[in-house]
Amino acid sequence: MSISSRVLFRLYRLLMGLYPSEFRAEWSGDMLRTVIVREGALGGEAGMLRRLRFWRRELFAVLGTALRQRWKWARIRDSSVASRGTDARQERSTMAQGPRRRRPTAIEPILRDLRFALRQLLRRPGLSVAAVLTLALGIGANTAVFSVVSGVLLEPLPYPEEDRLVRVYDENPNFPRFPLAPAAFNDYRELELPFSGFATYSRVNLQLSEDDRPEQLTGMRVSSGFFQVLGMEPALGRGFTREEELAGNHYQLVLGYQLWQRRFNGDASVLGRTLELSGRTFTVVGVAHPDLRSPGGSFRSVAHGETVDLWWPLVLGPDEQPRFSHYLNGVARLRNGVSLEQAEAAMNVIAAEVVAPFVDPEDEGDAWTMSLVPLSEDIVGHARSTLLVLLGAASLILLMACVNMAGVMLARAAERQGEIALRMAIGASRGHLIRQMLVEGAVVAALGGVAGVVLGVVGLWQLLGLAPEVLPRIYSIGLDAKVLGFAVGATALTALAAGLVPAFHARRFELAGTLKADGGRAIRSAVRSRRVLVVSQVALAVVLLVGAGLLLRSLVGLQHVDPGFRPDGVLTARLSLPSARYSSAQDRAEFYRELESRLEGLPGVWATGVSYALPWSGYDENSDFEIEGWEPPEDLLMSLRYHFVGADFLEAIGVPLLEGRNLRDSDDRSPDSPFVALINEAMARRFWREQPGAGNPVGSQLHFWGQVVTIVGIVGNIKDGPSSAETRPAAFFHILQFPRSSASVALHTRGDPMSLVGSLREVVASIDPALPLAEVRPLSEIAGATTAPARFTVLLVGVFAAMALTLAVVGLYGLLSYLVGQRSQEIAVRMALGAAGGRVLGLVVTEGLLLTAFGLVLGIAASLALARFLASLLFGITPFDPLTLVGVAVAVLVVAGTSCLLPAMRAARVEPARAMR
Repeated sequence: MSISSRVLFRLYRLLMGLYPSEFRAEWSGDMLRTVIVREGALGGEAGMLRRLRFWRRELFAVLGTALRQRWKWARIRDSSVASRGTDARQERSTMAQGPRRRRPTAIEPILRDLRFALRQLLRRPGLSVAAVLTLALGIGANTAVFSVVSGVLLEPLPYPEEDRLVRVYDENPNFPRFPLAPAAFNDYRELELPFSGFATYSRVNLQLSEDDRPEQLTGMRVSSGFFQVLGMEPALGRGFTREEELAGNHYQLVLGYQLWQRRFNGDASVLGRTLELSGRTFTVVGVAHPDLRSPGGSFRSVAHGETVDLWWPLVLGPDEQPRFSHYLNGVARLRNGVSLEQAEAAMNVIAAEVVAPFVDPEDEGDAWTMSLVPLSEDIVGHARSTLLVLLGAASLILLMACVNMAGVMLARAAERQGEIALRMAIGASRGHLIRQMLVEGAVVAALGGVAGVVLGVVGLWQLLGLAPEVLPRIYSIGLDAKVLGFAVGATALTALAAGLVPAFHARRFELAGTLKADGGRAIRSAVRSRRVLVVSQVALAVVLLVGAGLLLRSLVGLQHVDPGFRPDGVLTARLSLPSARYSSAQDRAEFYRELESRLEGLPGVWATGVSYALPWSGYDENSDFEIEGWEPPEDLLMSLRYHFVGADFLEAIGVPLLEGRNLRDSDDRSPDSPFVALINEAMARRFWREQPGAGNPVGSQLHFWGQVVTIVGIVGNIKDGPSSAETRPAAFFHILQFPRSSASVALHTRGDPMSLVGSLREVVASIDPALPLAEVRPLSEIAGATTAPARFTVLLVGVFAAMALTLAVVGLYGLLSYLVGQRSQEIAVRMALGAAGGRVLGLVVTEGLLLTAFGLVLGIAASLALARFLASLLFGITPFDPLTLVGVAVAVLVVAGTSCLLPAMRAARVEPARAMR
């Protein structure tokens, strides 16, 4: 605003004093803001004559309306003094409705600021839309990730008083968190325990063959009191009694609620009905609670949240249970007033009394203790680190969005410095200006918050589609009041951040300096603040990029681990032989022999075999053993993992034979067939090659399960998992010599393995039409599931890192573009004095790279401080991996340097004559 315009503006304010005081209190602020905006709209190119015409119209208008309002006010006041009674009251009412207005409420100034903020946003629609979208991305990403975190970590388990539920484990120096032994459990529940309820469970599937639709159902065998421990009594009927834990009395059944609805249409008359399951007759005594879910467990269990179709009694006859065979999952409910630590201490005292009579006191390896873990921690503990890393990454994106928005608002405040100076000159207080900036930030944040919730819903669908199967409690994930409250809180935080920076800048606003022609001091202050914001954005982006780089390198390392088998091209399926039709070991052995024989004749099948368990499927069974004629050192743990496989199973999944021979079809249960086994290389190394005097493993004999077993060959190691530090000793016994009632089938083909599904079903049906197949899937899918959590984390953190880098680059580009615009005259002077365009380009790029370098240093320092939180998710590298740090530094500098080129090239093309006008 020129000097003449400021003089005429003061005259305008002086003429406004002619208005009645009530009118001025209500309308003067809006009138002054309007005339400032209209005068500014004339532009800097408008001539003196045009400005004088504008002010002439405004001055005559304010003078005329002021005199009319004054005359009208005086007439109404005189009339009100002369009148009495009803006429006087009517005139006073008219006067009140006319020029006399009510005192403005506290909300009205905010509403005026709100209207003004909306007008300001509409004046720069492109910038406003970009700001809203930036905030929407940040709020949307946080809403989606927090929905998952809330459902998995914060939402309580669906059991009454779930904080009192604990998982109960046996522990041994060699086997931490081990399943319970049935005989010990029987002893425990006869004693006074710190639990109000204690139960065990184990998975055993059953086959339903009604209506010629064979179906394998997920079954859980549970001890009496199981439903009471969880606080989930059956919706219909009853649970199980101690008498039904005896063999012969255990054919009672509680239907899963979903199965009851699906197969029996929710018919209450199902109670007392008999069902043929796996060739046995069961009586339905109850229907489970609709909210009942498995307590989870990693050994012979169903993951928490997965459907359980059938519940039936666990046989726990006191004279029938092994004392040191551990295969039961335990769950208990703490007594009121008993803490977890007190209960664990009490159970360890009890366990010592129960186990002591059956172990050698000098053998420390047999010393069993007990461990109690809160059920919620046991279910979600393995996912906690991953989800917290994702939430932290999303929070950094939101923080960057706030910083970006603060930079935009600060730039807009700097552009409006002339308007702000005039408003302060006519009486606007700093508090009013700060409030208005906060309102403007709140408007943008509110719009971004609404858009962010919409993006959060879409993002949540995508997250659930990408989430690995092992993610616990996926059923509880969704948008609820807690998530929406989080979104509102994130929006409020954004509004505060978006408004506080320009408001703080306005607090230090100097009116006298800004009313000068250049306003340079205010511009320099805004530029310094934006530089700080850009450096902050680069630092936050570097933290995310380092995290993504570490996780990516870890995933690459996992995927390049040699698993010891070849999962590609292998179809697998699970089947369970009903004990009623396959009651003897010979019957089961004949079925497996016939199955392998028929599968070998299928076209396109290169190799086939059966096994009790597949690699990387969660199988983990261990047993003690002895080596014939050799006394091991006292500190050597004589334990192995055992597997039961068909003769060609290891060949079908690509495990190499290193020494000796493979298993043969003749290695069966016939009287003239000795028990034989293969061992892996890890077992051969630990118990023979590293032990003096142990001899040659091939030909040695083992004592295993009361049998003398001859080792006939050594095969390659199958890793226990992709991230396992070492392979444990393992032995492979012929499934025909130890035939179990369930097995997995593996068919190796050179084509698409899923193309063999129909043929596999036909072969099984030709042997036993009532036998269903379950878990039909490629072996590569099982192997891939072990790295799915790592891929999920890398993908999301990588997306967040890319978003962060984009925001940082946009902020840097915006700052340099702003600086080029503000310093156009300085650049013109430099070029007029002989500075080449290349030198000007170098100055701009250098400034951008210096800011990037500062942010890079701060970001790397912060990432090193935070890297320890990623340590549990990494494989094969340290959190301070130099290759990742160097790679991130180079990538950030290259991308930032590229973003600096456009404003630098624009600066180099400045025309000195035009810029210096």
